[in-house]
Amino acid sequence: MKTDPIKSKKYLGKFFFRGFTLIELLVVVSIIALLVSILLPALNRAREQAKRTKCATQLHEIGVGIASYAADNVDHIPESMQMMYIRSGVYNANQAISPYLTFWIYSLDDRNPPHIVTGAYNMAPLYDTGIIDQPEIFYCPGINANSSVLVNGSDPAQMFTWEAYKHQGETWPAPELPQRRTYGATRISYNYFPQSKNTRYTPTGTGIPSNFSCPKYTDKYSDLSAQYALVTDFLYTYEALPHQFKNEPTGINALFGDMHVAWSKEQEAFDHLTSEGNWSNAPGPFYLCVSLLRP
Repeated sequence: MKTDPIKSKKYLGKFFFRGFTLIELLVVVSIIALLVSILLPALNRAREQAKRTKCATQLHEIGVGIASYAADNVDHIPESMQMMYIRSGVYNANQAISPYLTFWIYSLDDRNPPHIVTGAYNMAPLYDTGIIDQPEIFYCPGINANSSVLVNGSDPAQMFTWEAYKHQGETWPAPELPQRRTYGATRISYNYFPQSKNTRYTPTGTGIPSNFSCPKYTDKYSDLSAQYALVTDFLYTYEALPHQFKNEPTGINALFGDMHVAWSKEQEAFDHLTSEGNWSNAPGPFYLCVSLLRP
């Protein structure tokens, strides 16, 4: 018996192209929603893991750069702002400096364009000598470029990201937009705090317990320790820590004195970050935190 091709096409059309019933539509939507709820956390975790890995790679490059700089400068590493300020008489030998000075890298002529660099600090010699020629390496990819978390009470964390310098007309290290030049300084998102393996001291400053002792800062490569951090992910307040999952910090990457990078999640160290919302005039929590980090 011959099948009428016209009737067959009509039947198939009705079979394949009939509309969904409400129940069928709800079932499909609920299945999609279930799949998204299962896959999205895994995707977010994988994305954060990729940022952690990139961050660790950048810190490793910084470590190689510091070792190379020391080899060319008779064991001296780039001078930290702590030592520079003490040497110049701005701070006394035991005074703890404000932690925001650990991520300043250049000072700028903030009022008169073009906004030229007027001073270099911390890890700036690595860039100035060409040892590190990509400034992006100084910016942790774990900080959310859209973050509204405030640092020091007024500056959004997004100002410490490399994305902040990608706008048209921006230059590094002397950006044109005034919000990038807050306080006349170019800032990065890694803290530079070289700690000595041989010398400890009791720093004086707001928020520091009277019996607290920590490694003194150093400018010698041979005086660095595998047990103490040299460069860390952005340390300022708990809320501003990078590498978060579901809005909770999971830990930080840190470069230690033997130039290895480790993932650190010392709860004892991070507990100090919750004690001060503004570290501008309270170095105590920063010194406590950074000295307690371990590989």
